[in-house]
Amino acid sequence: MNFSSLLRVLIVTFILCVTGFVNSAPIHFIIDSDSFKTFFENDSEPTNMHEATYQLIFNEIKMIPQISLIPHLRMKHFLDSTQATCTFYHLKTPERTNRYIFSYPTDIFLGVKLYQHKSSKPIDERFLDNEGRLLSVSNFFNDKTNDANLLLMSGKSYGFELDQQIKEINPISKIMISGESPNKAFLGMFLKKRVDYIIYYPTVFLHFPEEAKTLRSYPIKGSRPYMFGRIMCNNTATSQDFITRVNQVLKKLYSSDEFLNAILDFTPRAEHEHVKEIIRTRFITETLQQG
Repeated sequence: MNFSSLLRVLIVTFILCVTGFVNSAPIHFIIDSDSFKTFFENDSEPTNMHEATYQLIFNEIKMIPQISLIPHLRMKHFLDSTQATCTFYHLKTPERTNRYIFSYPTDIFLGVKLYQHKSSKPIDERFLDNEGRLLSVSNFFNDKTNDANLLLMSGKSYGFELDQQIKEINPISKIMISGESPNKAFLGMFLKKRVDYIIYYPTVFLHFPEEAKTLRSYPIKGSRPYMFGRIMCNNTATSQDFITRVNQVLKKLYSSDEFLNAILDFTPRAEHEHVKEIIRTRFITETLQQG
């Protein structure tokens, strides 16, 4: 940590002590992304939507989160502990809702697509609908004429509907990856053509414009066109207080230019009007419904 970052930590810590936000039961923040952890440690400029929106949130709360890098498969162990524990940009699924508590939306995941290399044979039209969407992920990979493989991150959710399809794929067609920073290895394996297909978010390829030109993508029928990332915490008194504070901040941020720009700066331009409408309707509607 450089001197300016250390000074910032000391100043914010002083403010927190004065305002009473610091208590005897601190929150354990965990993440499986080394780059996200490093971003907050170095007080850097945002390089993606997650960093941009969470920077706004924590600036408003006047907190610098001390984040632990945890392998994705180990995160559940910490979230199921009695210590107040939270993680970032997680989808709110029925299974998770039964175990954890969530903030209002913090960012937007545009609908995932199935990606392949243009050097590979395009997917046969019998697996596609009239709009070019893949009819079924499980039917495609389970077809006896298809010997392609699909790379997946262990424990990752793509939303309930698509998760159910993925479960039905024959294990022989699935390659699972895990580790301390699986996102980097995941994308690296695909771009180096070590696997045939991945399911991923279009916004990721904003950072790889040249590589994106070599890829072919297919929307997936039944997959939601967008999903919301949120802060997800275990259900303790301390984490409940934290989520309440975050939600208060988000209510304020949703109508600000800063929050809108944090989203749009890392969204394909063709999707800008669509995303603006999502923020105006779904984000704000949820805060009104939940109070």
